[in-house]
Amino acid sequence: MKRSEVVSIAACLAVFPIVYQVFFQMLRLPETVYRQPSFALSALNNPVFTCVLIISLLMLILNYTPNQRFYHQTSWYWMENGRALRWFITFMCAIIAWKFSTYDYNYYLNQEHFVERILLILLVAGVYLSPATVPVFTAFSIIVIKQLEYPLGLFVYSWTDKSLVFAVLILFIVYLYVRAVSRVSTFVFVFLMLCLIGSYYFIPGASKIVLGPYPWSWLVHNRLDHLFVSSYLNGWFRPINESTILSIASMMRSVDVLFRGITLVIEAGAIILLLRQRLTLVFIAGFILLHTAIFISSGIFFWKWILLDSAVLVFVYTNRNQPIIQRLYTWQIAVLSVFIILFSKYYFSPIPLGWFDANVNQTYQLEALTTTGETYPIARSFMAPYDLIFSQARYHFLNPSPTLINTYGTIFDFNAYIAISTAQTPDIFSQIAQSRGQVRYDATRAAHFDSFMQIYFCNLDEHERRISLIPLPPSFQHILTFSEPNHYRGQSPVEQIQVRYMETFYQNGQIETTQSEIVRIIDIDCDDLPARSS
Repeated sequence: MKRSEVVSIAACLAVFPIVYQVFFQMLRLPETVYRQPSFALSALNNPVFTCVLIISLLMLILNYTPNQRFYHQTSWYWMENGRALRWFITFMCAIIAWKFSTYDYNYYLNQEHFVERILLILLVAGVYLSPATVPVFTAFSIIVIKQLEYPLGLFVYSWTDKSLVFAVLILFIVYLYVRAVSRVSTFVFVFLMLCLIGSYYFIPGASKIVLGPYPWSWLVHNRLDHLFVSSYLNGWFRPINESTILSIASMMRSVDVLFRGITLVIEAGAIILLLRQRLTLVFIAGFILLHTAIFISSGIFFWKWILLDSAVLVFVYTNRNQPIIQRLYTWQIAVLSVFIILFSKYYFSPIPLGWFDANVNQTYQLEALTTTGETYPIARSFMAPYDLIFSQARYHFLNPSPTLINTYGTIFDFNAYIAISTAQTPDIFSQIAQSRGQVRYDATRAAHFDSFMQIYFCNLDEHERRISLIPLPPSFQHILTFSEPNHYRGQSPVEQIQVRYMETFYQNGQIETTQSEIVRIIDIDCDDLPARSS
């Protein structure tokens, strides 16, 4: 490896966390701006977006000046393997554009933001024409998504399902900026991208290894059949009867250790992703199979990660005889990649996806009481574009009683997990929950939740269900669930929302509902609304 490439790699690793934090912390517009029919021009008031736009415009202008050196640095045509890289990066942008140009009408903000959807699609075309458009696309797409973080203080919007795609795009932006001021080969980006992808699997594997008192605690004690049953109780495979689900869970139990072992090998083994070219292809294929297994067993669909992994697999395989790929497989590169992946939490900030899957579910169901006196369960997907938030059903802040279990039965405390798993009756679990659980009720967040639901359903009642005007098929949801047959479809206006807390206990091949009670009632009074756009 050349000294200049080592310097460029160090520069990219140093700059990446700065750009990443600036993009995700500062690219947000005020809620009042998002309530306007279009916020594209208002994005220029954001200093970060304006700087990104100016830099990209300068790159584009300099591309058409006599400064051929600069043109060679910032043009697809003059990048090594630029044609393949152009298609890869454009595809990454298309994934994000597809998701966030086809999302449902936002009934909380009461806007469709049609102009912004079109701009996302046009920016993808711009990315294909010039890499200088990638920073603008990435920054603008983050601004578009940030509308889903409102109202601030209520929801914790999850970026997990799209984090890897954005990390790759931001890494390319950093590489592009470094390349603009020095001659850096495409090899540097490809090498760092594979290290980044490896870290996004290695860190979850490592987090499972350090989760309990021993490195083998997760491997020996976790129960993946618990996840399967929890997913069923949250709506996955709802049409299948309970006895069949329990039979499948029993079969899963017999091969549970094997699946857990394969999971750890695929995730933790990613630290040697660049040891051999064939190993790279095998591991990336393993990542795809792992996501497929997660989807089948839980309905949690990392389709953006699957598409990215598939694109990387194609990129590496089709360029396997090119120097850009062959240069990756030397002992120096292998050693360097191990160190970069091992310490990736200091610059790539991969998400440590590690927990135990408990045999208890503490979840919530929204119910709509209509003006006709009928009560309907509300499907989690009905609350789109907030479907990800409502699919997670993290409403412990509405519950005045102590709770112990998190989304889909997850828990991080090893001792509590063992105590719950060995509890033979719901009464024993109740004692554990009382002693170890916490009251997570938050009056401020509860009031924000009331306001959100009032605005959402009043706007829904006023406009009914709107269909996007973008002529593209809707993208996939991250968490897929099946609705109950009699779920709310807008049959009549909603006058009250009820939040039902449900606790279920799974043990000895049986599912028992131990609690089912209303913990919150929200009156939908459209004559006395908080701030609401027209």
